[in-house]
Amino acid sequence: MEVDAVASVILEKVRDLLSEESFTNNKVIGIQLEEMQQALKKMKGFFIDAADKEDNSQGVKNWTDDYMRHLYSVEDSIESFALRITRQRKRLGFLMNHALFLKKFKAYKMLKRIQREIKVLNDQTPAGLEDASLRSIHSQKTDPACSLGRSIDEYGNGENDEADDADDKQVEEGEEVKRSLISSVQLKNEDLINERHSISSSTVLITEGNSQSLPRSKSFKLRSLTDNSLYRERTQNSKLMYSYSYDEEALSIVGYEREVPKLQSRLAEEDNWIGRIIPVVGELGSGKTMLARAVYGNRIIKNRFKAACAWVTIFKETTTKDILLNLLKQGENSKEQDGKIDEELLKDRLRQELKGKRYLIVLDGVQSSDQWESLKNAFPDEQNGSKIILTTCNEQVALLAGPKSKPHSLSKLDNEESWSLFLKKVGLREDIPDSFNIKERIIQFCQGLPLNIVLLGSLLSTKKDRGINGWSVILDRQEPPRTSDILMLSYNDLDAHLKLCLLYMMMFPKELDIPVRRLQRLWLAEGFVKRPENRDMFQEDVAQDYFDNLVKRSLILVSKLRSDGSPRKCRLLGALHDILLTKARDISLFHVHRGSVCHEDGPFGKRRLVEYADGKNCSLESSEYQFLRSYISFNSQKKDTPAKYVDNLVSSMIGKGYGLLRVIDLEGVYKPSLPENLGHLFHLRYLGLRWTFLDKIPKSVGELVYLETLDLKHTNINKIPPSIWKLKHLRHLNLNEIHLDKDMHLHMCGSLPKLLTLWGLSVNHESPIKNGLSKLTHLRELGISFCLSKFDDDEDVKIEGNNSSSTSSTQFSEDLVDWISNLTTLQSLRLRSKDDSGRPADLFLKPFSRLDKLSHMNLLGKLQKLPDIDHFPPNIKVLTLSVSKLEHDPMPILGQIRSLTVLRLLANSYLGEKIVCPRGSFEALEVLKLWMLKELKEWEMEEGAMNKLKELNIRCCSKLEKIPSRLFQRRTFKDLILTNMPEKFKENAERNNLNKVSIAVKDYNFTPLAWEQAYDDTPNGMALINDKTLTELSYCKRTIRDGKMTRPTPYAGHIGSG
Repeated sequence: MEVDAVASVILEKVRDLLSEESFTNNKVIGIQLEEMQQALKKMKGFFIDAADKEDNSQGVKNWTDDYMRHLYSVEDSIESFALRITRQRKRLGFLMNHALFLKKFKAYKMLKRIQREIKVLNDQTPAGLEDASLRSIHSQKTDPACSLGRSIDEYGNGENDEADDADDKQVEEGEEVKRSLISSVQLKNEDLINERHSISSSTVLITEGNSQSLPRSKSFKLRSLTDNSLYRERTQNSKLMYSYSYDEEALSIVGYEREVPKLQSRLAEEDNWIGRIIPVVGELGSGKTMLARAVYGNRIIKNRFKAACAWVTIFKETTTKDILLNLLKQGENSKEQDGKIDEELLKDRLRQELKGKRYLIVLDGVQSSDQWESLKNAFPDEQNGSKIILTTCNEQVALLAGPKSKPHSLSKLDNEESWSLFLKKVGLREDIPDSFNIKERIIQFCQGLPLNIVLLGSLLSTKKDRGINGWSVILDRQEPPRTSDILMLSYNDLDAHLKLCLLYMMMFPKELDIPVRRLQRLWLAEGFVKRPENRDMFQEDVAQDYFDNLVKRSLILVSKLRSDGSPRKCRLLGALHDILLTKARDISLFHVHRGSVCHEDGPFGKRRLVEYADGKNCSLESSEYQFLRSYISFNSQKKDTPAKYVDNLVSSMIGKGYGLLRVIDLEGVYKPSLPENLGHLFHLRYLGLRWTFLDKIPKSVGELVYLETLDLKHTNINKIPPSIWKLKHLRHLNLNEIHLDKDMHLHMCGSLPKLLTLWGLSVNHESPIKNGLSKLTHLRELGISFCLSKFDDDEDVKIEGNNSSSTSSTQFSEDLVDWISNLTTLQSLRLRSKDDSGRPADLFLKPFSRLDKLSHMNLLGKLQKLPDIDHFPPNIKVLTLSVSKLEHDPMPILGQIRSLTVLRLLANSYLGEKIVCPRGSFEALEVLKLWMLKELKEWEMEEGAMNKLKELNIRCCSKLEKIPSRLFQRRTFKDLILTNMPEKFKENAERNNLNKVSIAVKDYNFTPLAWEQAYDDTPNGMALINDKTLTELSYCKRTIRDGKMTRPTPYAGHIGSG
């Protein structure tokens, strides 16, 4: 049981209280909180020891259960105490600073009771338990004679002066270690992929005797990947699994070179009853899912089954209805399915959906024969080549599902394949000498199962500082292992906070790709993330480290990448699900509400309410709302009925003296009603209303003093309480084009929160920039629009008395861009200029060369000229230009940006007829989008230009004659997407496609907004962005939901995160 994890979070909450001036001003409170912190800290080592012994001792198990119950009681008491103190302080003010006065109140009595409870906990420690904290520290010590070296330059580009200084310091320290240990350590960098991808060469001592016989030792060099390189390897591997344009040439998964072609050939067979169902069978960890993913995403296979493809992952508790609903959601004509519909009716709907289509269905992880028997009649036998891939660990299931079809049985990897995969996962570029006697042990330990090898290699990649001897210690812990044992080994190696972060992912629907942005901010709000010791760091940096660590250990899989290659969405490793579900239940981490059925309760009451169905049928007793910490809803089924029940639910959670909620996450719930007294939730850290289309929020939101995240993106909310700007803990503010009016300076005169994200703000020349927004100096993501009067950028219109307004707007634009150009921590920027009608206006820029962390930049508005090359951010990766109306070819300048990987030239960004990509230009470019460049006719590409281009997307460029033939000769060029292009152009592309590039042809009917018809005389001059292409930016966004077109603010777009 994760007693240590829960205790660690409670310790963090006590520290939070100690850091708050409002509590520590009172000496009585401060002293008692300090005593509580020390008491809990003292017991942490015993929790670690208890986790190792509770399976073998019922007495220890009973003690951990009792301790967990008491810990939750302490947590409830501490947070209830903080809530009461705050409410009393509002009523009594300065009187609360007098310790004697405080004794008269219940809050003080509660504090004394907490102290007594902690004392009881300490006195109940069973005999035989010991403080394991020192043991844990000692186990991390390494014999320096057997340690694997690390790369000095984690980033590998040599352009960061601070990093270089750190490198020098590391080298000096290394020399000192070398002299004292009579060993030689040589570290060497090798730049692999331009950024954050380096190999280190290090010397490892081999001793002929034991590790103490240093005089008889000899040395050799082992080259190993840095942490950043390993992280990149993990994300790229995940990309292979979840990409739906699978590249056979990129398939580097050891052992699959022979398996993929076999399964592909079976999918390509003409239809007969024998071959329609293809069971893939193998034991846990043999790679069934990876193999199925490899063929499911293959270009040829996807094209063969383009009418209908669907994938469902099945777990132990998955019902037939769950599977049917999941399949129907993925259908081409999918409608929102009511979970109350009869199972047979769902089967009939699925049969109708698949009728007449050549379909490919993957049922990954079928658990029993009964599961298949309940499903098989839902799939029509169309006699047209349709296939069903069924993966299972149970050979009887495979034989029953395909009685006339030979199962595709996965064999284990041989020794050399196993070792090759291990070296890749552990991050070694060369073999380890036999004298270490480690190779045979690892091969035997992993038993030829790919998942075992991946997990063990990923785990040991985090132990390079412990050396080969340290690896042996880990192997000694569990022999002979099963896959579940290695899973537990990986899990148990995590520290307390990381364990809770991983368990927390269990509450998300299993089929959901979890947004990384959402996950990390929820971790923060729940209190799972430690506060950094370095004051220059934010907790967000620690949360990112947690995520990176779990990815590096292969416990989290990245399922979708951003345009710059960073993770956008993720999933939990599927094999972990059943193991972690038990552990989450053991500590009552969350309570799942599915209609009238409740799951994952556990023995300690309800701490978090997770809603999968309509919450109006929630069966909780009124007393069960009192200690809820989170209310998270995934009920996004009905988009025509506002979720009015939310008001009653949240009101119940506030209740009389209640209000311990830290998280309200209603992302995707249609128009939920919120109570006006929402501000009573003193502890609330996270309020997520993205994609709710809500019209307003309660004014009391401005009273949520601990609020960290307020997400109003994709709502209809056009006004927020001015007091929002006084919330000193606020870090992430996502808006939906909310205007910052001139009166706001009255609310911004004091100190502002240290915002890291400010997205979706609209300003004009009256908005406070100097001594207002300019105080926000820590921003990492900024999305801002400034609105100019229709006369401000119209040179042909002169109106008497308008000069002062024009001067004011000019000064405002300069102040705004001055502020942005000094945001040296900025990573993502969306800057848009428009007039009163929402039309693009003049965009004023200054050099952004100081913004060396800026990787995404999205600019909308007319540019007088393209900035000079040395005015661009030096490390820009993704650049989007919209309605820039450039008259000169931008390619010669843009082609010099060495870090540029994605370029989007959209909607009249260039008005000329010809572009030329000079020799050797765009050396890193992988994705190019040319949208609605209505005058473009010619495109020339000189030798050596765009050598790494992978994807080209051309939309509504009706005059463009052809694609440069040189581009089709690029071996990297894989995807060509053509939308609303002339037939002659498409035929020309097919004719030049000698290397069989994947060509997708699309035609859409775009409906312009009212004013656009006068603005753009092209029939298809505007782009439509629906739910499936939301991440692609057109120069005007419309969103179709449930067959109805909504009209968000013109020019809303997307870049990176936000």
